[in-house]
Amino acid sequence: MIQVRPDHFMSPLAYLEVGPNGKKFAAPSGIIQSLRCRYKSSPEIIYVVDVDVEDIFGHILQYLHSGDYSVLVPAADKSSHAACEDGIDIATQDLLPLKENHFASHEDIQVHSDNSISLPHCGDGNYLCKHPKTLLVHARLYDFATRHGLDQLRNVSLNKLYWTLSEFPLDSEQADAIVELLRVANGTGTIYTLMIHYVSLHLKTFIRCSSFISFLEEDHRVSFHLFTLLCDSL
Repeated sequence: MIQVRPDHFMSPLAYLEVGPNGKKFAAPSGIIQSLRCRYKSSPEIIYVVDVDVEDIFGHILQYLHSGDYSVLVPAADKSSHAACEDGIDIATQDLLPLKENHFASHEDIQVHSDNSISLPHCGDGNYLCKHPKTLLVHARLYDFATRHGLDQLRNVSLNKLYWTLSEFPLDSEQADAIVELLRVANGTGTIYTLMIHYVSLHLKTFIRCSSFISFLEEDHRVSFHLFTLLCDSL
């Protein structure tokens, strides 16, 4: 597990080149050295993070500085999406009676929550929870943290993802975000298991969404895992 010590913040400023385009970031060198990144010989102190995370790397640095991060998205941003049949509102649909419902109550989620991190309130007026980017950022941060040994960031990002899903104002636009999360999870891991459970819970509605049906045709593993979970709940 990576530990960032107070003296890391007093270390000299260093730079990172992140992603295929080498986007530059600056941070205390002690914090940078807590990451698994490659040193680049240069007149400046430069480290390189090869993976394509330049668009979310600011959240990683924010976490390393404070132990938490927040995702901000423009309120006017609208994502293109394929609407579900009849323009249905997924949130009003009946849920399938799964044997184990990981989203049964907020109390269950709060039991596993770390009180030191900020969990968004996802009411009707909170656009941060409605925007698909919010879920995808949490999932990608979880993936980065897993690969770089940032155990606490992994826990924080998974906690935020789980909480946001439980409060998610799911409608036809958001169905595409769930499909994209399944694609990012790529058939394995904790996030994939969580998303399979979530989709199974809302399956009566998801089967009426063209983006979801197309994804099932692309990835037969999802169909198999959904079928298995439903059979286990009989």
